[in-house]
Amino acid sequence: MWWIIAAAGAGFAWSVKDTPPQPSPSIALRKPGLWALGASTTAYVGLAAMQGFHDRCTDGSYSRSLKKKKEEYILRRSSPLVSHRGLSLTMVGLNLAVFMHCQSAPRKLWRLADSPSGTWTLLTCAFCHKDIQHLSANMASLVPEIPHMLQVCGQSPYQFIAFYVSAAIFSSYAQRAVSYIRWTQRWTSRFGVGTPLSMGASGVAMAVFAASCFAQPSWASPSFLLSTLTLGWQVTNDLNGLFYSDEAIGFAAHLAGAAFGAMYAYFNADCYIWSKLVRLFSGIRSGRNLPKPPTQTIHHDNLDLNEIVRRLNESA
Repeated sequence: MWWIIAAAGAGFAWSVKDTPPQPSPSIALRKPGLWALGASTTAYVGLAAMQGFHDRCTDGSYSRSLKKKKEEYILRRSSPLVSHRGLSLTMVGLNLAVFMHCQSAPRKLWRLADSPSGTWTLLTCAFCHKDIQHLSANMASLVPEIPHMLQVCGQSPYQFIAFYVSAAIFSSYAQRAVSYIRWTQRWTSRFGVGTPLSMGASGVAMAVFAASCFAQPSWASPSFLLSTLTLGWQVTNDLNGLFYSDEAIGFAAHLAGAAFGAMYAYFNADCYIWSKLVRLFSGIRSGRNLPKPPTQTIHHDNLDLNEIVRRLNESA
């Protein structure tokens, strides 16, 4: 029987030798952190440039139409006045398309899900879902808050997409950092066993919900108080799960998304960051560069003083 033990030991040593070691902190956290910062900044500035060029092509009428929609939303609080249906269908369609793509082969899901050795997966994992229940729960919590989130974004679909991408990357990176630190504390991580994977749009949904809490016209309104209490309850549950639960739930992604959305809305990034970037790329500053109507020059024949007085008396 001794040869069985020897063979098992040799096989284990061979498998450990061929198993890729755990990625270093530089590969798992530092490089992806730089990528996350660069990708979110590029997406944010690039989409602001697209809106700026759109505004330039329409001589500023696009920004004025967004401002009018924002005022109507505040006055009437009527969601049909806000063109959010197309945006909602786009977000649901993207998540559903990725889900159907991954269902055709499980390997596709693992390639798009976030792992400690990936960089661009910080974004793609926000569109991946494990099953239809996971997808339905995230979409059910995301779609109803899109009209309120558009109000935070000044009714700009460009800004909403920039916020969505940035929140997805930020929440995914937070979840990776927590999962990687916990994984490296296990002895199985030395053999590359149990590599943590994260997926889902729950971090983005929390960011959208947290930001929409500050979209209320009055902070004393019942809807604002109800939304704030719900957000506080959810954050408390996520904190409890982060420190005391071993469930495979992205508690860190939820908390990071909530923090990102709350700060974005509370510090009014639409006014202090986005609007300035749009004006920079559009070249329209307070209407000074708007095209002016041509001045009309009236040509008069050489009239004597008596003729001028006569015409003035007739016009009077």
